[in-house]
Amino acid sequence: MKLSSRVLVALLALTSAQSVSAQTQGSAERALRELVMAIGTGDSTRIASYARANYDSAYLAQSGGVERAVRRWREIRETFGPLTIDTLMPSSNTEARAWVRGGVTRAWLDFRLVLDSQSRRVSRVGLGRGVRPAHRQLRHPQLPDEELSAHLRDYLRR
Repeated sequence: MKLSSRVLVALLALTSAQSVSAQTQGSAERALRELVMAIGTGDSTRIASYARANYDSAYLAQSGGVERAVRRWREIRETFGPLTIDTLMPSSNTEARAWVRGGVTRAWLDFRLVLDSQSRRVSRVGLGRGVRPAHRQLRHPQLPDEELSAHLRDYLRR
């Protein structure tokens, strides 16, 4: 099958547009994943490097600088242990949310990261504690394993 030059140009344009979109997609998701990884190490140098490389300068100044970021995130690591992302939910290229669990306490942490729309640098990080994601119970039915197949069979008969 021969492609006309117009079809070929259209396909190339579409492919290029998708490639550019894929490059910008997930910026907040990536920033949040990297932040949780840096915190999870408990390494002051790595956390400081993340803050310098990713925080918006106004946000960094407003939140107490690199030293305060290191203290805050090391405190989280010391309190909850190594962190594991359970669910990462980007809502746009500039905002993402993650449900994270502490490896020692098993406590849930709700992270929300926002990037500045112009600089694409971290302009806000929110952290909630003491709750669990609503979807958590959906993944693990409140039934013993031996009752699960009967439960599913009954459900499908409805």
